[in-house]
Amino acid sequence: MGKSKRSSSWKVIYNAPRELQPRERMKMVSSAEELSTVPDEVLLANILRSGVRGTNVLEAAMKLRASCSTLAEFFKYPTLRSFMAFLDDRKIGRIGIGEDKALGLIAAFELGRRAVDAERNMRNRALPIKGARDVFALLKPEADKQEREVFWCLLLDVRKRLITNPVVVSAGTKDAALVIPRDVFRPAVREGAVAVITAHNHLTEDVSPSEEDVELTRLLEETGSTIGIPLLDHVILSTVPSCNLWRSLKC
Repeated sequence: MGKSKRSSSWKVIYNAPRELQPRERMKMVSSAEELSTVPDEVLLANILRSGVRGTNVLEAAMKLRASCSTLAEFFKYPTLRSFMAFLDDRKIGRIGIGEDKALGLIAAFELGRRAVDAERNMRNRALPIKGARDVFALLKPEADKQEREVFWCLLLDVRKRLITNPVVVSAGTKDAALVIPRDVFRPAVREGAVAVITAHNHLTEDVSPSEEDVELTRLLEETGSTIGIPLLDHVILSTVPSCNLWRSLKC
């Protein structure tokens, strides 16, 4: 009986048009433009590689894709434990996605994230930071992932371009990130920065500076002036994904 189910499930893929057979569909791709048109479920099926008794790989991939509104949601589950909990919650584990397949998916999504980050970082380093709007655009994708306050330092060259990726100076709690001037300017001195911009996120839509934010900005401005690496701005941005608000504490 089990053998019959497996055969039936396999035949669904084998007898389907080539464009619906995951591996055959990928073999047909001849350009990046063509690859961009391949459905998400076909890409997922190529990662899963095989189905289980009663469920072919394309069916499994389609159910997995339907579990989230966007593929970006999978970034929320970067560990095996969290990903398996997600599969159990959506009842996807019942279609045969066990730990081995889950690890393959986690690895694939992480590689994708790193590729996107690397491309964005290369692009960011080529462009000058002209103001708070540029700081917001640079940090917003990373800020939206945070569940606590994070304090960043942007190290700039003489043309106000990034020398390195944004430096995480402190990752604090849901209410604050502990920061001292020494930790901000140490990487600036080490990397030979000409100037710095600092930024931190608020976990709400309120980007108004607190008294502590204002006082810290004053201390950083004084420290930068003393050591010859000026603080050009301190930007507060909202971590709420749908909120595009920021506030400049320009010195």
